[in-house]
Amino acid sequence: MNTALLSSSKRTLELMHLKTVVKVFEKDLRILKIPICFWLCLLVFNFILQDTSSGRKVGVEEALGVLLAYVFGFVLTGAVVGQDPLVGTKAFWKTKPISGWELLAAKALFVGLLITIPLFLVLNLQPTMKLLELESRVTTTAGLSLIIMAGASLFQNPRSLFLVFILWWIFGGLLTLAMTAWSIDRIVLPSNLVLALDVLFWFLVPIGILINQYLFRGHGNSKFIGGLWFSLVLLRIITITDGTHPHSIL
Repeated sequence: MNTALLSSSKRTLELMHLKTVVKVFEKDLRILKIPICFWLCLLVFNFILQDTSSGRKVGVEEALGVLLAYVFGFVLTGAVVGQDPLVGTKAFWKTKPISGWELLAAKALFVGLLITIPLFLVLNLQPTMKLLELESRVTTTAGLSLIIMAGASLFQNPRSLFLVFILWWIFGGLLTLAMTAWSIDRIVLPSNLVLALDVLFWFLVPIGILINQYLFRGHGNSKFIGGLWFSLVLLRIITITDGTHPHSIL
């Protein structure tokens, strides 16, 4: 009797958690319905322009469509996370009857179903693709989504996030140009170590940030984690693989 009661209570609790996740998902869907419609139009536009013929040049319209789709997809990812800020004075979710993992599950469900999977299917999946290239594109698309989600969780609004990413990108580009101009050789590392750095940057650190922000609410560690992340970028820019291992995310 007690076992049946406990089992019933457990199922009820699981259903309550699931309903909370779905409600947050529906709330984000309702608030962002116009950007989502624009996003879906961009994907349709790219799908129409697609031509998988080999040995051809990519047209201007196709290149622009791909660029817009990626940029808007990641802007939408930041906006979804920003609907329930984890830092700042607008982090009202802390006072509501919702747990951190429920909120994280709802955000991950939204980004996965409406952004990451469509982005991969429309822009990355091709009939003639080899298994190694397929693996690389899957990890890159998923990794980019994780990076944007994790970055957005560290800021009060998406504008700050994208300003930091732009500055990050400019700094990395300038560092690369300076190394080329001054003939500074990149540090040669074993391929397995380079792969480990890639996995850290693309997956482990972003996942750690999301767990820290949502489940532990460890906002005081944000600067330290952001600094670690930035250090990984610098380290990856100045290093190169020795070519002894064929697999690399970047």
